[in-house]
Amino acid sequence: MLLLGLHMPKCGGTTVLQRALSLLPFNTVYQCTHFVRNFRENRMEFAHLNNYGQLKLLFGHQLHEEMLKLMPGPVGLFTGLREPRSRLKSHLIFLRSLRLQQGLPPLDMEAEVVRRSNGLCKFLNSRFPSLAGEGSEAERAFRVLEHFWCVYFIDRFDETTGPIFEHLNIEPEKISWNIGAPAKSGEEDDIDISHAQLDEDTILYERAAERFCVQRPLCEESEHRIARFRAEPFRAPRLRKFLYAASYQQFRDAGMLDQVIAHRKRMIAELEAELDRYEKLGNRKRALQPDNDDG
Repeated sequence: MLLLGLHMPKCGGTTVLQRALSLLPFNTVYQCTHFVRNFRENRMEFAHLNNYGQLKLLFGHQLHEEMLKLMPGPVGLFTGLREPRSRLKSHLIFLRSLRLQQGLPPLDMEAEVVRRSNGLCKFLNSRFPSLAGEGSEAERAFRVLEHFWCVYFIDRFDETTGPIFEHLNIEPEKISWNIGAPAKSGEEDDIDISHAQLDEDTILYERAAERFCVQRPLCEESEHRIARFRAEPFRAPRLRKFLYAASYQQFRDAGMLDQVIAHRKRMIAELEAELDRYEKLGNRKRALQPDNDDG
């Protein structure tokens, strides 16, 4: 079973990924969070991979339901959750620090708090809209989670991520990246999230903590629903729109957009030259073949 993990922001996903990378062959793990990292590491984009079957773990912020249709064989979805208020504060601290590193204007914290309200639910529903269906944000997000093989929790990280590493057949060292790291003095105190709407996230978190307190197999209905969805035609434009919107923002914010565009144009020119050469060689080979027509 290939594992597909949705990396919810500030829910320990970096630790899951780094622990997996520490022991699994590099070509069996693909991260779809950091497009900039993939570009710098000379890794192909997800749509350019030529063998999804060699993967053991596909993990990242930009996981999307259409990817399920490209995976051969059985799949298992997983993600991690964190107490909503704690997660939101941690995410805002991270975003503020990131913008400072990138030389971007300071974060409008009040507007960002509003924009990030009920972020857990919105994140799940935006990645799996077909599985989410109709209803409130929390109802839709919980319906998505009902199709997940495993959900881990920050406050019981090593215990609840155990099934993931057991399935991958690895025993990584319990090294943590950012997880549980205390904020610098005063960092959380100067972030006011009192006006944040977290009611839907709270409902989701409490229901998920009860449902996934122990790992349970998917119910038959959820298995059938995933199977039906995977059997539907692959909608490439839908996945492209999702991935390219995210990659554009990342490359732009990292000041790399012009570099990436120039690289892509060179790729197009090189691929066109390669295909043209193959066509000419193929035509030449056919021209040199003897005529087997005895008539």
